[in-house]
Amino acid sequence: KQRLMPNAPSFCDTAICAHAHWFIYATSNPSLESFRDDYFKMMLMSMIPPDKAHQKNLILMILKLKLVVEAEFACFMCLLRNMLQKKLKESHGNRCCQFIHDGCTLDNKLKYQAFGLQFTHKKYQTNHVVALTFER
Repeated sequence: KQRLMPNAPSFCDTAICAHAHWFIYATSNPSLESFRDDYFKMMLMSMIPPDKAHQKNLILMILKLKLVVEAEFACFMCLLRNMLQKKLKESHGNRCCQFIHDGCTLDNKLKYQAFGLQFTHKKYQTNHVVALTFER
């Protein structure tokens, strides 16, 4: 069956990405065990339209989740690398960013050491900070 937009992602691709993005970016910090929970799987299955229910692999499993997380991180690294190369070119090889660190306490009262990269946007004259890691 031909799709109306041949390059558009399939329903399965969209569902897998939605599951992965929920795991990666949710503020509730979901557990990896959620993907093994039968009730969680039943909840996801109930959201799949009846005409798509026959498709396989609509629910993300842990092995595939790890691959998607690695791919998302690779995209982040590629975008960060491109941004830094652009900043180096704009600054003609001079220092263009600053590595910053600071102690912070999150809402859950746990203390972390935060590390980031700070640079300015030439066109808009704004400050950008990219959080790189939090360590306990």
